[in-house]
Amino acid sequence: MRSRLFAGLVAAGFVLAACGGGGGGKKPSADKDPNGVSAETASFDLAAGPPSRYLIGLFTNDQRGVSFGTIQLQFCFLGATKASGPCQLSAPVTATFLPTPGTQIPPDKTAPDVISPSGPKGVYEAEAGFDKAGFWQTHVVANVAGKARTADTSFQVLERHAIPAPGDAAIPSDNPTSTTPGVNPASVDSRAGAGGLIPDPELHQTTIAAAVAAHRPVLVVF
Repeated sequence: MRSRLFAGLVAAGFVLAACGGGGGGKKPSADKDPNGVSAETASFDLAAGPPSRYLIGLFTNDQRGVSFGTIQLQFCFLGATKASGPCQLSAPVTATFLPTPGTQIPPDKTAPDVISPSGPKGVYEAEAGFDKAGFWQTHVVANVAGKARTADTSFQVLERHAIPAPGDAAIPSDNPTSTTPGVNPASVDSRAGAGGLIPDPELHQTTIAAAVAAHRPVLVVF
């Protein structure tokens, strides 16, 4: 029952950023320079609480991606039910470029830069906590191609997570196992090929529901 969830999330996050369909609304850069940047929150299911991973994508005004290096982020609360701005910015935090899995980063690429369509893609990652639900804004400062650029994007923070988060109770799901009659092997482990062989079958001998009912520590890998 193993998939490439992390790879999919990062890749999807970058696509959301590049297409403008992420966790909130972006404010186009006031800079008409094609190399001016816009930002889009790539995280989903953000909720009030302790710091957790926050993802954001950067792209230029002419829709090229921005990759590499680090950027600075500041957050501010816009309002509980709608973005009412202006707001008080937080202290800056550093966000580090997170490439899609398997991407090789050239050693000389230590600062944000504009990439070609076939260049290394990814998002920027930081630890951020939000103390209340509502609408928030991210202010981005990035030195792109040797010039300081800024961008803003807004996003929503929920009162509680819509899906289980670290520390939440596990969902007692009756997932298919290696002994489930008539099961498609790929439904048990996405690595199962055309031959129908389930790799590491010893990892697929019980359900999450049974593990939860046994009240024993268990590690579930997706």
